[in-house]
Amino acid sequence: MNLRVVLLAAALAGCGVVIVAYKIGALGYELVPRTTEDRWSVQMQVRYRGAGDNAVARIHLPSDREPHQRIYDERIVSEGGTFDVITQDGNRVGVLAGHVGAQSTLSYRFAVHLSAREGVLPAEAEIIDGDLENGSAWLEAEQYIQSDDPRVASRLEEINAPDAGPIETVRHIHGYVTDEVADLDFGDDTDALTALQVERGGPLGKARLAVALARAAGIPARVVTGIDLEDGARSEVQHWAEVSLAGDWHALDPISGYLGSLPRQRLIVFTGDAPLLSTAAVEDLSFQLTAMKEEVSQHRLYRRRASDAGRLLDRVSLYTLPVQTQMTLRVLLLIPFGALIVALFRNMVGVPTFGTFMPVLLALAFIETSLAIGVALLLLIIGVGWVFRRLLDWLQLLMIPRLSFLLTVVILIIVGISLLSDHAGMTAGLSAAAFPIVIITATIERFSVMIVEEGPRNAAKTTAGTLLVALACYALLMSNMLQRTVLAFPELLLPVLGALLLIGRYTGYRLSEWVRFAAFKKGFKEA
Repeated sequence: MNLRVVLLAAALAGCGVVIVAYKIGALGYELVPRTTEDRWSVQMQVRYRGAGDNAVARIHLPSDREPHQRIYDERIVSEGGTFDVITQDGNRVGVLAGHVGAQSTLSYRFAVHLSAREGVLPAEAEIIDGDLENGSAWLEAEQYIQSDDPRVASRLEEINAPDAGPIETVRHIHGYVTDEVADLDFGDDTDALTALQVERGGPLGKARLAVALARAAGIPARVVTGIDLEDGARSEVQHWAEVSLAGDWHALDPISGYLGSLPRQRLIVFTGDAPLLSTAAVEDLSFQLTAMKEEVSQHRLYRRRASDAGRLLDRVSLYTLPVQTQMTLRVLLLIPFGALIVALFRNMVGVPTFGTFMPVLLALAFIETSLAIGVALLLLIIGVGWVFRRLLDWLQLLMIPRLSFLLTVVILIIVGISLLSDHAGMTAGLSAAAFPIVIITATIERFSVMIVEEGPRNAAKTTAGTLLVALACYALLMSNMLQRTVLAFPELLLPVLGALLLIGRYTGYRLSEWVRFAAFKKGFKEA
């Protein structure tokens, strides 16, 4: 092997190891960053194009007055419009105002520390005269909370005992709305009366019904809107009810079944049943909400940034990027490791694959579809595409038109799978569009040619090899620990470059060739 290549590979690997060692030893980083269960990085991003003189987007910002959550490190970036934070009905609201035809963007990032919210309802004896009257502002009927409707009072009499106290009444309301009102997402406009009449509703409809029943019983209640934070996935907006008992607010969540407490990952945004995001005179609206658990080393990074901003490696840390960008880079930084796996399987082991990076692209698609569904969809697309490729042989088309025709067929197959999945209620098939369409088209062409030139056995062997390497890449890309480690230490890609240089100069036998030519080796020894 060329000495210069060996030295260059060693230099690259050495640089990566030195930088990682410096971060660990001098800057206090951890080799494998540990996530915390109570600290999150969250990003809300709103984009729209103004369609009128009063183009505006209003988004509720998380509450900084809740005793069990602390908002810090807030960062607001507004482009193409003006942004103001106002107080509305006791809540923080960000107002992004744009211009006609102009693209306006708001990126709101913050970190939040969530503490445990475990609690129980007070005893009946703790309810004293005047407690319930203190929340009289939360006893009145509203447009979507018809607590003064006779049908609400009638249902309250059915589910509650005549002599029940406030605590027992709350338990009866919680049991009814949780167990007897079916979960069905009617949309954000479902009111309490509709949910009562059909005994079905989504989170907002069931929360409004619980509030209406509580107010009909003389118990102050309100709707609360928040977010269930989920690491690495799109977080969901949730609605639940709160009742005022013994001078404190207690959660009543008819969807998750919590009473008196909330899930640890629940972020309270605002009180009320208004939409989290509302707009006027806008078009091309998009809203993204992403969350990610913070690493323990990231806390030290924030503290160090506040006390000493002169460290270069801190300033160029990937943790300073927006949350959405971090989530993308967590997977993107592992693609070189996937390429290393492909090189090992092909150059060292001798496993045949379709294309050089086909396994890595398939692994990325499997992340979107799930492994089992992804493999099934891939084989289905290749199988149907191969049938059409055989039919094209009769027409004797030139290569470019033939590939273009086949590309269109692949797209139609994916569209058909998506439509059938939607009608069948299977959401997994809807992500078939995540497959690399052009690469699959070339694979179908290569598969068809290989069957003719090398036979079905070799074509099946290459297909199996492609899936094997894709599965290995999938296992690596799905490693949450490796994602976090490389995000903290992107310089680990330098040793990967060194390994690829060494593999690129390897000219010895592959592992499969040692097995394939074992008979020759045995014959030489006997001779």
